[in-house]
Amino acid sequence: MNNIEILFFENYKKLDNLCKDILNEEQGVTSYINEMERTPLGKRRFVPTWEVDYKNLKHVRWIRNDIAHGNGASVCEQTDIDFVVSFYQRIMNQTDPFGIIHKRESVKSVSQKKTILPSQTDSQVNYNPINTSYDYNGNANDSIAVKLLIGIIIIVVLLIVCMYMN
Repeated sequence: MNNIEILFFENYKKLDNLCKDILNEEQGVTSYINEMERTPLGKRRFVPTWEVDYKNLKHVRWIRNDIAHGNGASVCEQTDIDFVVSFYQRIMNQTDPFGIIHKRESVKSVSQKKTILPSQTDSQVNYNPINTSYDYNGNANDSIAVKLLIGIIIIVVLLIVCMYMN
């Protein structure tokens, strides 16, 4: 192996071990690629670099296998090392494809309100008569109680206006 292949191999092993740890799998980069392949298109659309990352991961895995099992004439370049190092950092910063999806889903789940469908019984749902939800700052938002209070105030104001008009 030449120096560029050694440097690539060391960085690839580091990325592979990180992927093994985060995915709790025996194969690191391969498992990451497999997870990408199983990810629904609806989630992929939130990651602008999805296709480029997928193709680059497959490419660097191919280079790794070529270095490990080939005859010593790999096509490894500095850009391949740069991608491996960069992707490792992106996973650490949670800006890799799954980190982006996870952040997106976390924000979405916080912003969604719980809805009780008429067909659901109290045993199926955590019943909350005030239907408290939370805004992006984590503040409680008692939407039904606030609407009810506003409705009562409007009725009282209308009654007062009607009394003075007579």
